[in-house]
Amino acid sequence: MILLPAAPRLRVPGLRLAAGLCLVLAAQGCASGSSSRVDSDSRIDEAAWAALATPRPTPAAEAPRITVIDGVAAMARWTGLGDEPGFALAELVAAGLLERTDLHFVERRRFGPAARAAQLGESPAADQPPIGSSPAPQWGVTVAFTRAGDAARADLTLTDFATSEVRDAWSFPLPAEADPVGVARVAIRSLADRLAALDDGDAPATWTETPWTESGVEPAAVAYLLRGVRAGDRWDWDAAGRDYRSALSAAQGDFPEAEAALRRAARLRAGGTLAGS
Repeated sequence: MILLPAAPRLRVPGLRLAAGLCLVLAAQGCASGSSSRVDSDSRIDEAAWAALATPRPTPAAEAPRITVIDGVAAMARWTGLGDEPGFALAELVAAGLLERTDLHFVERRRFGPAARAAQLGESPAADQPPIGSSPAPQWGVTVAFTRAGDAARADLTLTDFATSEVRDAWSFPLPAEADPVGVARVAIRSLADRLAALDDGDAPATWTETPWTESGVEPAAVAYLLRGVRAGDRWDWDAAGRDYRSALSAAQGDFPEAEAALRRAARLRAGGTLAGS
């Protein structure tokens, strides 16, 4: 019987991370930081892929297991990110959770359909990675961003995954110009605080004070990251790797979400499981 995925978190030490990413970003000059020039045709060589395919670390035993639920309708859109702002925000939150050890991210969007197909006896696609197994998530989180005039807010809902019961729902104000990466990061900080409050038995107020920080990540970099996600949905890890590399090049600053996605693509390309990568 296939269990549902328990994804480990990847806290990569700085030197190991730098080594892998320098191989990938050499064309841009790793030592000099990010460049706005993107050569999306350049390929990641096998040595760079191998350096990136480091295992995800085991999350803390007490870390709550979380999956991100997509499909939020009527969200505000961001320029250049198409007609699926809910998908974009969900993927940014997932990428931000991927390498944490205090919050245990459990991948469901790809794993779930693959596991159900296997249970029905259907043959997997030729390039599909192995499914793997892991415990089910405890919590499902949705994140939405809405904008009205010169103000905006984030709305989060926390659902008991086993019962589908909504256990908590809260909001916090944001500037109207809030960027998607910044929204995803502040949502994760807020989520961690709320889960800690639930664990302590507290009942926080509906609105919570969550400091806002603009990410500085260029919109083009987010678009490349989402293109890489879609390539991964086709099991095309080489294309995904090129897009994630382009996202890092276009970011004009730190973009750990793209780094995490690139390493995950490397693990899956190397034969890692959907559950464990």
